[in-house]
Amino acid sequence: MHLTQRAIAKLAAPTVDGRQTIYWDDELRGFGVQCSGKTNQRVYIAQRDVNGRTRRITLGTVSGLALDAARRRAEDALDDLRRGVDPKQKAKTYTLQEALDGYLGPKGKNIRPSDRQAWRCIASWSVCSNPG
Repeated sequence: MHLTQRAIAKLAAPTVDGRQTIYWDDELRGFGVQCSGKTNQRVYIAQRDVNGRTRRITLGTVSGLALDAARRRAEDALDDLRRGVDPKQKAKTYTLQEALDGYLGPKGKNIRPSDRQAWRCIASWSVCSNPG
């Protein structure tokens, strides 16, 4: 369907059958409006396959976001998805030791040796004989 402000305003939410319904835009592939089956909620979405998995991103509510702004967000999100950036991929969690090694590693050239020793002492939770 051709998504316009007028067409979106006419979309029924909640739906009669109680199921979510998605109306896809015929201009921008992967962009659509999802209507809730139980509430009057309508949201803009972007959807595309990434690494063999379908990813759907909520861009914002119809009442809180203009159609042009939603379309621009969808273009950006779909571009990221095309490049393989998975927005639902969890960020790596680091242990204290890994974070410290990253901090004191090659990028920490300007850290004084006494500070380096103090940080290592703190990270190991031991009592240092000479904390610096």
